[in-house]
Amino acid sequence: MTEFESQLLTELRGIRQVLEKMTGTSCVNNTPPIPTEYNCPPASPSTVYQPDNLGYVPISEQKSLKKYFFGTPDGAGFEECNNLPSIDNPRVLYVVETTDGIHGRFYPLQQGLARMRTNANSFLLPLCELSKPLEQLDDIEISPESYGTVLLKDGYWIVEEKCRI
Repeated sequence: MTEFESQLLTELRGIRQVLEKMTGTSCVNNTPPIPTEYNCPPASPSTVYQPDNLGYVPISEQKSLKKYFFGTPDGAGFEECNNLPSIDNPRVLYVVETTDGIHGRFYPLQQGLARMRTNANSFLLPLCELSKPLEQLDDIEISPESYGTVLLKDGYWIVEEKCRI
């Protein structure tokens, strides 16, 4: 995908939003996202912590974590209705994790690195900051502290902070 095509997708998203407001319909209502949910396993809340979108909280206080899987980004974010049903889908490039359905964290997957490198201006650079030149990026090493943050607004996951690879 070229930079022009990425810009075109962003403009089309804007047109879709205007049309949805005019007609009172929504792509989100027509094709609901398919989250993958799980609850953290039981453990001692005083010693084990799991990440959530606001930092680290005891497991006993953690809400159900939902994961959404996305392929090609739509500009600098993801259209909620473009959620893929499974991480096993070969088109998946990114994972968005959320506990409240509005605020989330995201990260790229190693399995999509080859695709992201070939179209870095559209697939990688709008969402991620690189710690080394693209030519030297052989694998994706990313810790939870380096995940990017997103906000769901009008059916679009907007990148608030890029992830750091």
